Amino acid sequence: MQTCKLQLHPTKTRIVYCKDKDRRGDYPNTEFDFLGYTYRGRWIKDRLGRVQCNFGAAVSKNAVNAMREEIRSWEVKRKSGSNINKLSEQYNAVLRGWFNFYGKYCGSAMRVIAEYFNRMLARWARFKYRQLHGSKMKSLSWLLMIAKKTPDLFVHWEKGYLPSVG
Repeated sequence: MQTCKLQLHPTKTRIVYCKDKDRRGDYPNTEFDFLGYTYRGRWIKDRLGRVQCNFGAAVSKNAVNAMREEIRSWEVKRKSGSNINKLSEQYNAVLRGWFNFYGKYCGSAMRVIAEYFNRMLARWARFKYRQLHGSKMKSLSWLLMIAKKTPDLFVHWEKGYLPSVG
């Protein structure tokens, strides 16, 4: 490292045990975060349908929290003058970027963001449409109806993360 004039950061550098189906030991460090991903042992289905523990990556908790903060900063509910197509145009590029980057290795870990954004859209609908005002169930049902009619409107709907009612 010194020949390349590089230094290891003392608090960020550590040895991590990559626990999986072949390495089953117990060690204090079995996961690490890097570039918005958390690498750790995860239960997955292999190509033969068996459930096994493999060492892999998924979106980190810090990245999920940052995405939620970003969505919150958009203040979607205050955009009641817009229609759902304009909201799609406005936010789909960012959502697509997140789903393409963080959903690359463990796409199901992005379900949290999809559900959160669906809740924000339902909240927007309650502010926009008087008949939905005050009812989470009605707004989620309305959003689900829209999602089924136009599943390609939002990127997370394309990936199957439709609004859930109940």
